[in-house]
Amino acid sequence: MARARELVRSGQPEQAAAVYERLVAAAPSDPGLLLKLAVARFEAGQYSQAASVSRDGAAAHPRWAPFWLFLGASRYKLERFEEAVAALERAASLQPEERNGLLMLAESLLALGRASEALPRFLRASELLPVDPRTWYGVNRSAALLRASKLKRLREGFPDSGFLVASLGDRAAAASASELAAEHYAAALARRTELGWVLARELAAKLAVLRRKLGDPSGAEAADRLAGRLQGADCLTEAVACAFRDGRLEEVLGAAGGPGSLYWASRACLRLEQESLQRLSELGGSPQLHEVRARGFAERGSHRLAARAWRAALDLDPGGRVLKTGLANALYEARDFRAAGPVLDELLAEGESPELRFLRGSALLSQQRANEAAPHLERAVELAPDLERARAELSRAYLALDRSEDAIPHLRRIVESDPNGSYAYRLATAYRRAGKKDLAAAAMRRYRSLAAGRDGGVGRPAGR
Repeated sequence: MARARELVRSGQPEQAAAVYERLVAAAPSDPGLLLKLAVARFEAGQYSQAASVSRDGAAAHPRWAPFWLFLGASRYKLERFEEAVAALERAASLQPEERNGLLMLAESLLALGRASEALPRFLRASELLPVDPRTWYGVNRSAALLRASKLKRLREGFPDSGFLVASLGDRAAAASASELAAEHYAAALARRTELGWVLARELAAKLAVLRRKLGDPSGAEAADRLAGRLQGADCLTEAVACAFRDGRLEEVLGAAGGPGSLYWASRACLRLEQESLQRLSELGGSPQLHEVRARGFAERGSHRLAARAWRAALDLDPGGRVLKTGLANALYEARDFRAAGPVLDELLAEGESPELRFLRGSALLSQQRANEAAPHLERAVELAPDLERARAELSRAYLALDRSEDAIPHLRRIVESDPNGSYAYRLATAYRRAGKKDLAAAAMRRYRSLAAGRDGGVGRPAGR
């Protein structure tokens, strides 16, 4: 035991694990020894072995929270997030105040895209670990994903709602599109009975500010008068709006209902994003802070600034695969294909991915290197047959290589989902080069029909 402890203290957990193996063999019923073996395996980076030992310990001693914790932590490190969640939830039920387990549980849920479950756990973790940037990053990221989900449900489920019009006004105002924001707010206020007093008064006040900014003093005065008439609120019927107004954001997020609940929940998520970014900023430079900033730049279409932020994050965490992937995407979107190439090559050397294969092939194709691009795009399609844009780029590579017959089946598969006529035009080109005149004429008619419906024109698409 003394030898094993000394090996752990001296930074040799793998050798310590070998000693603990012998001790466990000598005393198999001692849970303390089994736990020490699991910890040593974990600290040695032997996560599969640590998971196996922890699983045995949890089976024999189901009330011992540390076995569930290290089982979940090992699965988390192995990126087996569904299994990690099951173990970490069991650990949390036995030891609710265990901070690191709660954070890993939240991160596992976020990795699975379960933002609505991750967010409250990140918020609790932020209370227990207020100076850990991982907690505030988690709040920010899960809130952003949940906000997008709430707005999508509002848009798709309630397309005629005044709350949707109000959200469009908020979006326009955030983008400094003052005239458009004013139009949306005025349209939403025409349905103020639906919105309730809290939101209607807020929108009227915002509209007054916008109309002054736009040089419409009489319109601003009218909006001010409306805001003055909309005093008070019925918090029995506007419970969610009042909860948001009073800062009870978790109550807002937990509310069920129609368009109003979705609208206020999206606002609550946005406030959490803003507050968590502020806390990250106060904690100083961290990979998480730069990543949040990079995602914000990308959302606004500032891809070169996003790439700069991703590089700053990588300077602090050079091995971060998520960070490298973010940088590769930002460089690709900024059309800096030469710089994106080495980053994508490094990522592909670490692990296969259809999306990365697509990006690498498309980057090469955009540099007029179709011969090098085709194998990457073929591999992307092989890995993900439904990845439409990979098929589209592969067809473009085949046409550049005078392989029209090879391009045709890919174009035929995707032409029905043609976004702007470019696939139909490309298919017509492939048929014509392959000598199939009737099929080429039919594809061209389809293209002309789509182009006429799009903009009334029949010119050749830019992305042919």
